[in-house]
Amino acid sequence: MNKSKNIVIICLLLAVIIFVALSYYLIKGSFEEYNTASLRNNEIQQQLEEAQIEDKRLSAERQKEELELSSIKPVMNAPEGADSRSLSVFGGFFDELVQFAVGEKDLYVRSIEYEMNPKDDPIFTNFSDRYNVCEIKLFLVGTYFSLLRYLEKLNMSPNLLSISKVDISTYSDNTDYVLAHVSINIYSRKTAVQ
Repeated sequence: MNKSKNIVIICLLLAVIIFVALSYYLIKGSFEEYNTASLRNNEIQQQLEEAQIEDKRLSAERQKEELELSSIKPVMNAPEGADSRSLSVFGGFFDELVQFAVGEKDLYVRSIEYEMNPKDDPIFTNFSDRYNVCEIKLFLVGTYFSLLRYLEKLNMSPNLLSISKVDISTYSDNTDYVLAHVSINIYSRKTAVQ
């Protein structure tokens, strides 16, 4: 009986040792998986925080640029349904600028050209998804003072525009007159439809 008792005890001890060993390996594997998942979770959390910080920085930059742009003069809103490839997105602003020149005494319009969304305009380059841009090139003949009055009218315009170029030369036939190449960029805010 003693012998059978010893065998039972040895079997129980072996069972306990096997159980402890298996438990140890299972716990160790689970702990390693937990550590790996925890490290990966920390990496993902850090990447998410970095992305949120970058998003906030970009958003702040965009808001600052919008504020700088809008603090100069307001940008007109394009009329609803206007085609972004046509002058209709400027809602008559183009015509108004040309009429300023036509209505000016001693100032004559020799030619008008325009280019939609010029590639060298900084607002179009940086904000093409938000703004329509049109570069108007006028070739004017008039007195120096009539040209100055026209440029002052442009400056008084309620909407944002930029005079990107003014080249003046003396008119050879009459020194009282000047020839002027004036480039004006006008802007409108895109609608959701465009």
